[in-house]
Amino acid sequence: MYRWLSPVAWGLALLLSALAWLQAPGDAGLPGVTVDGAEMRRADEPWRGLNTAVLAQWPGPYEVRWRLHLKQDERALVLRLALRGASELRCNGQWVASNGRPGATAAEEVPGRVDRWIVLPPLPAGTHVLQVTGSSHFAAGRFANAEAVVVPMPFDAMPRQRYARWLVVALAWGGLALTWLYFIRLGPASSSAPPGGQWHRWSLIALGAAGLLLPLAESARDLWGYAYPLHALRLRTILGSTLSAAWLLPLSLALRWGWPRRPLVWAVGWALLLLIVLFAALRSHGYDVAAWSLHLLGLAAALWLAWRARHRAHESMPALLTLLTLSMALLWAYPGAFLDGLCTVALAMVMTLLMLSHSSRQQAQALTEAGLRQSLQAQLLRASMQPHGLMNTLTVLQELIEQRPAIASRLVERLADQFSLLRVLSQKPLVSLREELALVRTQLDLVEMAREMPLAFDTQGPIDVVYLPPGLLHTLVENAVTHGGVRPGAAPFSLRIEACGADRWTLQLRSPRGAGRGGGGGLGQRFVRESLAGAFGTAWSYDAGPQDDAVWLDCLTVPRR
Repeated sequence: MYRWLSPVAWGLALLLSALAWLQAPGDAGLPGVTVDGAEMRRADEPWRGLNTAVLAQWPGPYEVRWRLHLKQDERALVLRLALRGASELRCNGQWVASNGRPGATAAEEVPGRVDRWIVLPPLPAGTHVLQVTGSSHFAAGRFANAEAVVVPMPFDAMPRQRYARWLVVALAWGGLALTWLYFIRLGPASSSAPPGGQWHRWSLIALGAAGLLLPLAESARDLWGYAYPLHALRLRTILGSTLSAAWLLPLSLALRWGWPRRPLVWAVGWALLLLIVLFAALRSHGYDVAAWSLHLLGLAAALWLAWRARHRAHESMPALLTLLTLSMALLWAYPGAFLDGLCTVALAMVMTLLMLSHSSRQQAQALTEAGLRQSLQAQLLRASMQPHGLMNTLTVLQELIEQRPAIASRLVERLADQFSLLRVLSQKPLVSLREELALVRTQLDLVEMAREMPLAFDTQGPIDVVYLPPGLLHTLVENAVTHGGVRPGAAPFSLRIEACGADRWTLQLRSPRGAGRGGGGGLGQRFVRESLAGAFGTAWSYDAGPQDDAVWLDCLTVPRR
């Protein structure tokens, strides 16, 4: 039941958010107030019907007028004037407000704001003429269609019309920002990376960045406005963010599930298809249709990928299918609303679902790794107390007690030091190389006292910034002792640490090779591999084998912290 309750909950959340966004501005209409008769002209030309495509090609000066019909006196009427240019508004021939300063040339014009909210003087019932003188010399590249709109509304409705719906988008933006920060904080060495590896993580980070930029550009007009020459830049920013989101959403899902086999070819091909659709829609239908087409293609590709992966045993799959399907429905039912803000709400919910899904997988993996770590700790202690090593030490200790009691006392103290270090270090997931070498030194000291032969351990490289699972080097040294490598005249132990790129360390441990030591795969190497997998996931490598007849080489690569 839980599996199907989850998609229902996500679907209801998306629908309720969309309803809140659509209803937030409320009804700003006034009974008995209408605007009609839009006309335009240049210089002393005769008036003609308003044609926004033609108006967009006029740098100015030009005039646009409307007739405002009032059935009753209005004393608190606000007018929203949307005219991409500098303008002066007159009502019944009387100056009301200026938005910049119109001019016959670019040098004479002072650009105005892209929108202007104007409080009209008290007007009696009847018909009034609203006339605008304007110019737009700074319209970069000329707009395909101009905007010439006046919308009257009550004074108290103006704040709600400008800001209310963006409160819903602001909540979605906050959720999207949290998911974006979550994926950034994962870090490059996350052991719970999906099949697509770090490319999946970076695609989600890029998708979150595009999603965060899109509502900022969309809301700029209502929330704080801008000079009209920046309008083309805003439109390009919106189209660029929309294009990026449409490209990255399916790509991130494909990388999450390990598709396709050639991700680079697929990503480039998908980007080219979106660019072709973008330029074709811009040339034939304009900005809004181009943005709508990009959203449609992005959602359709994501929905197809999710449907293809529907049989995967993962609880988030039905919820993801539900969110993508409802997003497609909203795109069809309310195209303008989806472009202006609902796309951010939908993307925030999809990203939140992906974050919760990833967090759930990471928690399950953390529990598994905790169990593995406890198992490895037990193995470490058992390996350090295995009969053939401990019995040899105790046998030598018995002889020393009878023959050389002072050395026997030191051996007992060193053995106690070793077990004390083992107990402390085995409780940590990672230890510094310095701590690990201290444990190795206790083992070598025991062998020195038992066999009465000096054992050197040479180290080259940084030891305070490299971290390993506890007992790893100790196990490798114990392997050399167990396999008979430690004998008079044998090669010394040496450890060399080098940087490998910007995010890896390489460790090369050379040990004396015993006569019977051939391949790998024993308990010691199994412990090493399981320890590295438990600590670093897949971000490690380990190879072991004879360097020559006298030296055994263990080579490890581990990530930097």
